[in-house]
Amino acid sequence: MVKQVVSQLIILALLALFVVACSVELNTDDPQSLEDDVAITIDAASLYAEYDANLIAAEEKFQGRTVIVTGIVTEIGEIFNQPYVTLTDGDVGWWGAVDCYFDKSTRSQITQLTKDQEITLKGRVSDYLISVEVRGCSVVD
Repeated sequence: MVKQVVSQLIILALLALFVVACSVELNTDDPQSLEDDVAITIDAASLYAEYDANLIAAEEKFQGRTVIVTGIVTEIGEIFNQPYVTLTDGDVGWWGAVDCYFDKSTRSQITQLTKDQEITLKGRVSDYLISVEVRGCSVVD
């Protein structure tokens, strides 16, 4: 009986987490507001390396700032209905990556991209977990 109650509580907790994760707007950056910020130009490997070397210093330098990041497309996908492109220095592994998330207004730009293509994207650094997360991305011509 106790096992059944505990199992039901765990299932309810997981369901609640799923609902919250699905309802949270992953991209709150306005792409137009990126125009007002002075962008930092950097390649994907260097951006990741700065976070890997010193998280605190990298957050001070990049968190919330606009970056123009160049790298090799190693993955094109979608998570929680938000498209993203993973940039690296060409290494296929997910370590050392920069994940660039697009919003609805720039989603169509992803259809023109292919894996192993070198591209430059503009967006705002939002977080660092396993990779550097850049949101509100658009392709730079």
